[in-house]
Amino acid sequence: MSALEETKRAARVAGFARRAAAHAAAGPGPAGHLSALLAGHRGVPVSGYMAMRSEIDPLPAMEEAAAHGPVCVPVIEAKAQPLKFALWEPGCEMVDGPFGARVPKALEFIEPEILIVPLVAFSRSGGRLGRPPRPTPGSAGRRSSAGGRPRSSTRGGFSAWGTSRRRRPRGGRT
Repeated sequence: MSALEETKRAARVAGFARRAAAHAAAGPGPAGHLSALLAGHRGVPVSGYMAMRSEIDPLPAMEEAAAHGPVCVPVIEAKAQPLKFALWEPGCEMVDGPFGARVPKALEFIEPEILIVPLVAFSRSGGRLGRPPRPTPGSAGRRSSAGGRPRSSTRGGFSAWGTSRRRRPRGGRT
């Protein structure tokens, strides 16, 4: 293991411990920050995730987003393969996917424009520390309306990545 990999591993371990303590102290409601962030993007296809272990549960924000547009969740079909995104609706039947993540039983794939991903911690500049990134269909070479790279925002324990070519609503932050 390289020195950089060891540093990242140690940062993840420390981040998981801090996240668990923060969850215990904060109580319910962190998804409210995410709902506020998504409010300016109603109708845009959004990918959420099914929380595992100490990850913040985005389901309340996903349910709210589903009232305004399509919501999907990532599907990991095989190791080192790009993610696909299956349409998700509140109350849809879920099953365990190949790597233990919950996925809709009926797999109808769509392409999201905003990705909500769990994170362990983030840097002052918004860099995400979490699981290693996994390519998504169409993500290679994609540019966002914010410039050369997808826009990101880290708030309340979530990381939201926007790859939309649409213009940002006035007053909206991403």
